[in-house]
Amino acid sequence: MGAIAYFCPRVNLLKLYGPVLAEQMRRGGPGALLIVPLTPLITYAAKNRSLAAALRLQQIRAEIPGGVEIACVPSTAAFRETLRERRVQAVVGVGLRLPRAIRDEVLVPSRAQGVKWCSLGYLHEELAHVLWDGPEILDDWDLPTTFSQAGVDRLRERLTAHGVPDPDRVTRLRPVGSVECDQVADFDRDALRKKYGLPADRPVICFATAPPFESFKAHHAMRWLFFQPWQRGDTMARVAARRWRRGFPEMDRLTGYADVMAAVRRFADRHRAVLVAKTRDKHDDPRYVRRAADHLVSDGGYYPFRTLELLHASDLYIGVYSSTAFEAAFLGRRCRTIAPFPSEVLEDPRFLELKRDFFFGASGEPGIWSAPGFCDLTRTYVDAEWAAFEDWSAHGALDTRVDAAVKGLVVRRVLGFDDCKASRRFLDALETTLEGVA
Repeated sequence: MGAIAYFCPRVNLLKLYGPVLAEQMRRGGPGALLIVPLTPLITYAAKNRSLAAALRLQQIRAEIPGGVEIACVPSTAAFRETLRERRVQAVVGVGLRLPRAIRDEVLVPSRAQGVKWCSLGYLHEELAHVLWDGPEILDDWDLPTTFSQAGVDRLRERLTAHGVPDPDRVTRLRPVGSVECDQVADFDRDALRKKYGLPADRPVICFATAPPFESFKAHHAMRWLFFQPWQRGDTMARVAARRWRRGFPEMDRLTGYADVMAAVRRFADRHRAVLVAKTRDKHDDPRYVRRAADHLVSDGGYYPFRTLELLHASDLYIGVYSSTAFEAAFLGRRCRTIAPFPSEVLEDPRFLELKRDFFFGASGEPGIWSAPGFCDLTRTYVDAEWAAFEDWSAHGALDTRVDAAVKGLVVRRVLGFDDCKASRRFLDALETTLEGVA
């Protein structure tokens, strides 16, 4: 019996592949092969170069389960030859988009020879790709997956509303949940606190730092003002916001990142809480962020995934427009998300409706950023909401209570399942695909 191959251009994909590989090793049967592309087959933008799997092979070998082979391929011909030599039955990728050369020169010919191509969904990016590229992108995959049935249903509704032909094609997306989150089944909170040097007797706040908002080209001045190191008073905040208020009527102030950090630090101090700032190398955090945090922790391990470990060890999660809320919601951490700009500034218009549905919450349904009793949202560009956030930082309780019913609804809608069995569902679906059963 041939192997199952996993296409791994970036080391951070191990957070998804790790749990699936572990489940595959547990089951026995087909061998597992991690395929790592080398240049010139694949190149990286500057922000992703540090994540190139080819530069992190030692880490990959240390993190993947035993028995998994690694094959480095410098060309599409070498990729095809590896599939042939290892008698690969299926190739697993993340998302629906592949580099053009790999799609045209590896996927297409190998599928013609019977190799199945299977896609793992990730943070609803697969839903965005269908909206951007059309349902036709699903035709490249024998098994495309996503998190939840609600995501599939809402995607079909959006395509129908926009007059896209045959929107029912999206029902090919198989909801399996988040394979990444399967890792938490084996976590131990006390051991994780010890691992990261966190005290056992104090609250811990996990803070996801602000991304650089690189797609923010049309409003670079707004972004520049947000990241400036000085703390701005009300007058300057309102003067700065006036420039954009015509396009965004709800925007009556521009709150600086330094103001946000000062408020979070004030809240942590009142509760003797340890503030752990989880960042990424590409964030290039300002000095005032580093000064405010007790610990600044960047990317590192992916299987186990460092972000999940820190969230599991924490009592409260706060993030700046961050998808880390997916993991926090799965773990049942009380969440608070900071939205420093109107979403129309940051999001592709085609994806904005789905973002509102599953992140912000819309039409009475909760999202990972806004669900009363579980996830709190603060739009710091709205004067009243910023005032409430400042009041919370100065007087609010460190409330870690979670409405279990709301939490369950959020997880089912956005992540699909809360049982740490997504890898099993994915491999079950893959085995069915290999058997040729509809």
